[in-house]
Amino acid sequence: MLLPRPTYDQKGTALMMYFMDIARISFVLLFLSGTCLADRTADQYRKAFESIDDDWMDRISNHTEVLTHSLRQPPCLEAWFAKAGSLLNKIAGPAGAENCDWEVDLSEGLEVELPHLGSLRDITRVIRADAERNMILGNSDLVADRIEMLYRISAHVGPPTLISSLLASAILMEANVLLDDAISKGMIHPAHAQQILRSMKGLDPEDPLGMTAGLESEQMFAMIVIDDFYGEIGSDGPIVEEADREAMVRTATEMHLPPGDYEWLFAGKAAIKSLFERYYTELLTIWKNRSTTDVEAESLKLEKRVM
Repeated sequence: MLLPRPTYDQKGTALMMYFMDIARISFVLLFLSGTCLADRTADQYRKAFESIDDDWMDRISNHTEVLTHSLRQPPCLEAWFAKAGSLLNKIAGPAGAENCDWEVDLSEGLEVELPHLGSLRDITRVIRADAERNMILGNSDLVADRIEMLYRISAHVGPPTLISSLLASAILMEANVLLDDAISKGMIHPAHAQQILRSMKGLDPEDPLGMTAGLESEQMFAMIVIDDFYGEIGSDGPIVEEADREAMVRTATEMHLPPGDYEWLFAGKAAIKSLFERYYTELLTIWKNRSTTDVEAESLKLEKRVM
């Protein structure tokens, strides 16, 4: 039996379905490849972190002042910087990636662990010292490479938390200081400038530290902590039972809350949550208006007014 010849509409529909399938498959593959890349980047960092040696890193850090003011590299540093160079070669790969997903679940609240932040801080110390060494040796290409590496790593500190933002700030400050020093010594040529500018593309020009997302995550942490703190009470309202009040004081002490009068805690979970939601909402507003606002002064005023 011969099948009826497809009409133009039928062929058009078939082609449309075919291309839709291709598009759907391509999207899935693109998503998976992006996810795998992000995961692989974090894994590459972790593998490199295994090469961190606190002993020679401390020795390098302790000699940073010597490097800064020396006209030549002290011979004792050669072996240590050989190890540092090997470590930085391993860091170069993941540092060059556009994204890095550390796969951290922030919903764990205060139980969340961020061990990569300490390792990135250590790496920053090594990069800074190696950049200063290469300034002494006149290796302008390597100086530019190290500065580029710092800018790229600063975009990989995630996930969004305040401590991540603080580390990003510290890394960017190191990069800026090195860049200023290299420029003052005539070591940044046009090609180097373009290289370093490209490394900054991973930074949000409006919020390079990711402070907005960090404050939003801190608000989430605060809500989780409040829920845990009042979890055993079984009520969202004011705490009136003496036994419950005594239990709350014990919990506050165990959680190392600032000593003093805990009377304000007896207002209950709903009231405390409302207080903190107001605080973080207004704090975020202050931060988002930072171009026209004295953030430090207004934050202090907010704390006195709300807390």
